[in-house]
Amino acid sequence: MFHEPDCLTSQEFYHVLVSMSWFCLQMYDVVPVLLILCTIGRKALSNLQESDPKCRYRVHFPKASWHTAYDVCAGENKTLAKISSQIEIQLVDLVLLDVEKLIEQLEVKTKTDLQGVWIEGFRRSSNNETMQQNCRSLDPTFNIVTAAEDDILCLYYNYTDKKFYADDCSTNRTFLCESMTTDLENCMISNGINSVERKVPNGICKLRTFSSLPLEECKKSCLENSGCYAIEHSPSSCVEYKYEDVKDICYFARGTNFIIHKGLFIYHPTLPLPAAAKPFKEWCPEITQEIIQEKIENIQKNLTVNKKETNQYIRTLTSAPDERQSAKNIGIVGVTVISVVFGVIMLSDCINVVKGIQNKCKRSEDS
Repeated sequence: MFHEPDCLTSQEFYHVLVSMSWFCLQMYDVVPVLLILCTIGRKALSNLQESDPKCRYRVHFPKASWHTAYDVCAGENKTLAKISSQIEIQLVDLVLLDVEKLIEQLEVKTKTDLQGVWIEGFRRSSNNETMQQNCRSLDPTFNIVTAAEDDILCLYYNYTDKKFYADDCSTNRTFLCESMTTDLENCMISNGINSVERKVPNGICKLRTFSSLPLEECKKSCLENSGCYAIEHSPSSCVEYKYEDVKDICYFARGTNFIIHKGLFIYHPTLPLPAAAKPFKEWCPEITQEIIQEKIENIQKNLTVNKKETNQYIRTLTSAPDERQSAKNIGIVGVTVISVVFGVIMLSDCINVVKGIQNKCKRSEDS
């Protein structure tokens, strides 16, 4: 019988328990993610660590179209989140749960933005096929709810009902980026104030202050506090900040240029201009007979090897070195014997040549 630990709320404990269950049942599914999570243990699922699998993800506000979201993620050397297994679903749920705590004091409109976040993938209504950006089909067991009538739709994940939806790619939604590697990433990142400050009526407001706290302890304190979003550290103080609904703008201390904040959530005061929709055929070209033949020819060309360039053929033309002294001695004896035999033959020929020359010279003198 499981009991909820005192350090976790009921909702947190539910997510931890479900996640650990999936780890045991689906070990074969996404090994890299599983290895990352098992490396740090259950504690990482409840409290953020300085290096944490959840920080491979980053939730972005405000809302944007799917194509703009894709460009923003690419600009951070990330990609829209790839969700292709139940384990990844549970991990994303934990990320969104942490972000929900960070913004729980914000206006309801912002909190409900987490109900639908853009992720990687398309749906083609004409053939009822769902695929990732690399054009590989998604797990057919995933039930995708179609929310629009266009032929090419983009995927988003609803955190509330745990379902996937396909919607018009131009719809503005919160989006979720993911690191391109499985390496653990630092959860506390340094950023300029202008890139994280929210406009009226929401702001980053002071949560609490500690005096003479080392930087690492200051980071740890914020990581362990689900409501803490950022810190400002100096030799004399550690100031924690949170997101909060306020009537007036919350101000940073004079002279503050950078803060260190949790990397799994970021708010952009301004986003890039909406990106033009990339034609679907540029993501996933239509497979024709000509394209198939061209691919076959390229494969044959790449797989064809000149037999005279293989190591096996080259080894038939070279002798393998043998550094043993006995091998060297045998080689010396062999060379000596061969040299003596050829030397004797050549010496006898040389004697005959010399005699012939002498006889010729004698006949010349007699004549």
